[in-house]
Parts: sequence; structure tokens; C-alpha cells
Amino acid sequence: MGLLKFFNNLKPEHWIALVSAITAIVSAIKSQSSARKSRNIADEANRLALDANRLSEEANKQAKEANDISRRSRDISAFSYLSTFRVTLVYFDWPACGQPLFSNPTNVIEDGPSVEAMFKVENISTNDAYEVYLTSSDDDVDQKIDIGCRKFVNCIHQ
Repeated sequence: MGLLKFFNNLKPEHWIALVSAITAIVSAIKSQSSARKSRNIADEANRLALDANRLSEEANKQAKEANDISRRSRDISAFSYLSTFRVTLVYFDWPACGQPLFSNPTNVIEDGPSVEAMFKVENISTNDAYEVYLTSSDDDVDQKIDIGCRKFVNCIHQ
């Protein structure tokens, strides 16, 4: 009964103050609850950002591994391709060496630049063969080295 008597004896300005105080308390409770929810959301966002960073690092690591595998695969493929060829030195006459290592072949390009080296390149899988030759031309300024190629007509594998 004491509480009822208290409320009955309140003047109108006290009622306004009491309602304002209750409203402030309710508002503070709601703010605290909102702040707690905001903190929880921020914590979850931080956890998600950390997970995203970890996944990004893992993806970068896997991309690097894939690039390494791709590079190794290209290297193996290139080696496999090159291993189907047989290269034979047919002629070599470099001016700095003095004497030619091999005698001058009769099928060297005639009426052209001097042939310094010639290789026979055979594709073992197709039985095609090519002459690859290095030629040089002297002028007063510098010596030019060119690479030429022509197909062997009758190639017999040894």
C-alpha cells in the first residue's frame, strides 16, 4: 500500500520527471543491448576477415604451386620435344681455331657466304632431316653471323 500511496501523492511535475527517468533507463538498457550486438557483429566481422585472409593466403600458395607445376610441365614438354632430335656436327671452320675440325663438305652452299659450321638435325620420329648452317660475311666494319636451314633430300639414319 505504501507504493500506491506514493504514486497517488505525486504532483504532475513529479510524474513527468518519473516518466523521463524510466524512459532514460529503458533507453540506456536498449543502448547497452545495441552496443553488445554491435560488438558481437564487429567480432564476427573480424573473424570473417581473418578467415578471408587465411583463405586468400592459401589460394595464393596454391596458385604459386600451380604455376610451378605448369613451368615444370613446360620444361618437361620442351625436353621431351627436343629429345626427338639428333644433332650431328658435320663441319666446323671457325677462323679463330686455325684449322677446320672437319673437311669442307661438298654440298656446302656455293657462291654464297663462307660456311663456318654446319649441323645435321634429324627428327627421329618423322625421319626428316635438315642442314643448319652458320655463315659469316666480312665487311670492313664487323663480321656478321647468320643462321640458315635447308632440308636434306635423301637422309639415311645411321
